[in-house]
Amino acid sequence: QVAGLEALSEADFRLVAASLLEVLGAVHESGVLHLDLAPANVLREPLPGGGLRIRLVDFGLACLVTGEGPP
Repeated sequence: QVAGLEALSEADFRLVAASLLEVLGAVHESGVLHLDLAPANVLREPLPGGGLRIRLVDFGLACLVTGEGPP
């Protein structure tokens, strides 16, 4: 989880932030709004060769945007 961001190096923090923005961009491009973005819903998974995989979870409060106005 993203809890404990203060323990990350600046490079890892930037990686987490950039990855999360990429994930949110893909989710929004598909027409979904997450509506519950919180540290507990952002998981970090170390990769075998180094680096991190960011996973956005808990879409229980998400909504589909139809282009017909605010959700």
